[in-house]
Amino acid sequence: MKKILIDTNSINGRRSALIDGDRLIDFDLEFEGNNFQKGSIHKAKITKIEASLEAIFVELGSSRHGFLPFKELSPEYFDSSKTGSDRFKISEGDEIVVQIEKEERTNKGAALSTYISLASRYIVLMTNHPTGGGISRRIHGEERDKVKALLDGLTVPEGMSVIIRTAGIDKQIEELTWDLDYLKKLWLEVESAIKSARATQLIYADQSLIQKTIRDYFKEEIGELVVDNEEDFKAAQTYATKIVPDFVDKIKLYSEEVPLFASYGIESKIESAFSREVKLPSGGSLVIDSGEALTSVDINSARSTKGGDIEETALKTNLEAAAEIGRQVKLRDLGGLIVIDFIDMEEPKNNEKVERAMYESTKHDHARIQLDKISRFGLLEMSRQRIKPALNDLMGKTIWVRSVASICESIFRLITEKSINNKSSILLLKVSPNVANELLNKYRPNLDQIERKFGTKIMTFIDPYKQNDVYTIEIKKNAYFDYNKELEDSSKAFQNKSTYNVKVPKAKSKALVEDVEFRNIPKVDSNKKGLLDSLFTFFKGDETEDKPKPRRRNFKPNRGRPSQKGNPNNRKPRNSKDGGKKKFTNSRKPMNANTKAKPKPSPKPKAAPKPKKAAGNVKQAEVAKPVVDDNIGNRIEKPVQKKKPVRRAKNDPRSGNQ
Repeated sequence: MKKILIDTNSINGRRSALIDGDRLIDFDLEFEGNNFQKGSIHKAKITKIEASLEAIFVELGSSRHGFLPFKELSPEYFDSSKTGSDRFKISEGDEIVVQIEKEERTNKGAALSTYISLASRYIVLMTNHPTGGGISRRIHGEERDKVKALLDGLTVPEGMSVIIRTAGIDKQIEELTWDLDYLKKLWLEVESAIKSARATQLIYADQSLIQKTIRDYFKEEIGELVVDNEEDFKAAQTYATKIVPDFVDKIKLYSEEVPLFASYGIESKIESAFSREVKLPSGGSLVIDSGEALTSVDINSARSTKGGDIEETALKTNLEAAAEIGRQVKLRDLGGLIVIDFIDMEEPKNNEKVERAMYESTKHDHARIQLDKISRFGLLEMSRQRIKPALNDLMGKTIWVRSVASICESIFRLITEKSINNKSSILLLKVSPNVANELLNKYRPNLDQIERKFGTKIMTFIDPYKQNDVYTIEIKKNAYFDYNKELEDSSKAFQNKSTYNVKVPKAKSKALVEDVEFRNIPKVDSNKKGLLDSLFTFFKGDETEDKPKPRRRNFKPNRGRPSQKGNPNNRKPRNSKDGGKKKFTNSRKPMNANTKAKPKPSPKPKAAPKPKKAAGNVKQAEVAKPVVDDNIGNRIEKPVQKKKPVRRAKNDPRSGNQ
């Protein structure tokens, strides 16, 4: 049974986990003090318009400026009668309302848009994009065509559009209308707040972790939603009563002394999401490395010996890896380009099996995914929509660290250079404990040789708060150096570093609009037809009536070529009164002596079609005149033996052009 666990007792924020038995399926975080989440609306200030990048840089109040491409500017910021840079109605220093499309990460600022959208459980309202509506990309085929007809039943304000999400595909019109009315009221509150907001102020923050979890993940397949805090438990019940009243009973309060995540044994599984290596059941492993341009996944067979030969072992390891990659990509929130290096296989059919396994492992992902085939180098490329920042970007930072031996080698060369230029001086070296241990043991003879050769004195001070790659070399003259005073100053500096590198998180700014009071979603009759059923009825009619399907005009009862010989009266009529829609039946019944044939009025003769003008020297074929058959009452045409046109060259004497 699937469960959703929400841990609200974390120091930095809230955590949510989706589990299926003992397997961790999805994991999400919400940090306190993060004002720049995806979906939040800000009033920003334009700092620079960069035409060469076709983008605008704006100030949000963050440490980095936001990035607003020209293509994300709504038409209200353009003057269609002008061209070039003169077409902009905005300039540097102006205020502009933007929404965060992608959160800032590493050294990149947030990606912004002026097309404001508000999301609910079933509908997304595009407030200033009248042509941006549609249907979720995850809805395909006939369902997509049917939902398009339902959009006309929703009253969408002028200048706006809506997107029907996947969760709303089988909902009734009352539920969709409630969703749309709620979003319209929310937008009115946001519009009012925009007028009174100042620059770089947060106007609307997207819903909290609890609300987003209930909105996007709390479905029929979820058995329980467990919350470990009474206040958040009541908030979850209140919000669920508003949008999913049928699932309120599934929300449970956890009040045990053992932490919620620890009681379900998923803390270790969460930690594995930060590990570089992931073990496979057969003994193989995945090695996941995230870079600036892409994420690479390498598959190693290691101790995997399940197969009978090397090809079978490679196939089984690759199939296990494909299933695990789909889970790890979703769990770690990896986005962008992902390159997977599978174990090389000789058989093309084995590559197809691995490709199908990759598709199966990623088809239930909420993000949009594109998969390519395995190349001749054994690489499979895939791209995944970046819905939210990856766990590594949120919880850690990958840096390149030099080894202690390399650092000591650099320090020794710098000491040599400074000793040459500053003879008879004192060199004060402040390093970390690891570097000091390496220098005073391995490099001690070399340092003594420098002191004797250049008359310098090298003194090493250990700073326990320094990283290995952080060190300083100071030059002191003998006449002005007091060793005891220097040692005392160093000791005081160490004592004053009790709060070294401690950052206090900023309190999250309160948004001007957080939510609006609105009526609960209407309870609908479970026996009433939903969206899909209504659409099927709309297209197919009443299911109780057993009407024969109309015959298609291009339907051919006999796929064989009709014979040109024999009695033409035995042929089926081409031009019937019903236009070919009704099923053909044999209208010639045996005549008894007492039975009289019903006279049928002869139809009006149709005018013969005008002959088309032939190109070149092709002779025009004669058109057969229609003849009425008295027994059937339909027009038929006598078979005419048409001669195939003969095309001749202009200079051919037989063409008659000479």
